[in-house]
Amino acid sequence: AVSGRMTRTAILFTTHLINDRVRAHFFKLAEQLPAGYELYLFYDEQRLSTRAVRKLAGHAVLPHEKNDWKRFKRPGHYFPEKIPGNEDGLLLSAMDRLPSYDCYWYLEYDMAFSGDWRTLFSAMEASEADLLAVNMIRHDKIPHWPLWKSIEIPQGQELLPINWVRAHFAIARLSRRIYEVLVPIYQ
Repeated sequence: AVSGRMTRTAILFTTHLINDRVRAHFFKLAEQLPAGYELYLFYDEQRLSTRAVRKLAGHAVLPHEKNDWKRFKRPGHYFPEKIPGNEDGLLLSAMDRLPSYDCYWYLEYDMAFSGDWRTLFSAMEASEADLLAVNMIRHDKIPHWPLWKSIEIPQGQELLPINWVRAHFAIARLSRRIYEVLVPIYQ
């Protein structure tokens, strides 16, 4: 609980397609939401119609807003356009449009969990970490990873390679504090 109140959590189930497998994952997740969790179908509006996503998720839908990521992440020298597979700008945009939550889970459509989702979410509730993700690896463990060269430190900031971490965001939880720290860097 935050300040004596229940923590509010948004789950952003992200997809660019709808098929039987996606429907099954979405419905299982919807059935297994803990109290205080709200599920959104976070969809690619360039590939899916609002009608199709509302048929699946009702009004709990949130489009990616394809070009909105540029408000939250600058194109860089290495990637002058949106970084392929790098959804953090879209995620910050969603957090901006859903400001009343304390935590945000990001789940890609092809992520499956064989257990009850409440088990996973309740196991993570105790963590006060601002970021939970899979495959988090520090620079010194894989110094030759080719995308380290894409890191661009904002002017006036210093971040030594010893502090560089990469992560896979197929499933991740971010706190509202991350938004509050990152957005001023890009504004």
